[in-house]
Amino acid sequence: MLRVVRRASALWWLGLLALGACGPVPRPFAHAPGTTAGAAIAPPPLHGEAPRDGATAPAPDSAPVRLVILPVEGAPGDAARSLPRALAAALRGAGFAITDRIAENDLLILGDVALAPPRGGIQDVTITWTVTAARNDRDLGQVVQRNRVAAGSLDGPWGPVAAAVAREAAAGLGDLIVRTALDQAGRQRAQQLRIPEMPGAPNAPAGPAAMPPPGSRG
Repeated sequence: MLRVVRRASALWWLGLLALGACGPVPRPFAHAPGTTAGAAIAPPPLHGEAPRDGATAPAPDSAPVRLVILPVEGAPGDAARSLPRALAAALRGAGFAITDRIAENDLLILGDVALAPPRGGIQDVTITWTVTAARNDRDLGQVVQRNRVAAGSLDGPWGPVAAAVAREAAAGLGDLIVRTALDQAGRQRAQQLRIPEMPGAPNAPAGPAAMPPPGSRG
């Protein structure tokens, strides 16, 4: 699995955003110093791609890619509601269609929040977003966000933090979805699927994203 690491700015959401894309890419992604990119693995079929290992090919179609944001698991505070809502808004702003009714061509996004036990007044938090093709229930990749926060600071309303996390996650998810589609079906097929272009896709490495400073949550 190709692993790309983006460094967020040293404000609220410090640490790493890791984009794991299950497929070869037009050229190697840039990665942060001290990290390595693994060998690429062939991606799962997506929307009419030729079958592998004798499988029957699905009928080609021109339906647009829609995203279904599933409930966030393990979320403290109000994140089970605020994170999906904020992510939906961020992805809509990027041009993706969001729906809550799953169809064959849709991509499913599942969020999982893991909060470590407090140590010295600090907690490690990891948010993992997994993209799965509804057609065949196969994972396309993950976006992982990590940070250290004040113990208990995420137990109540997330406020602007949810929007900041969603903006960074949406950038990684959009990049993953666009790159996967372009790699598997080519630019023409991606246009047929009406997948929106993300800034810098498909070749430019993503830059840092600004995050709100500590104490900015309302």
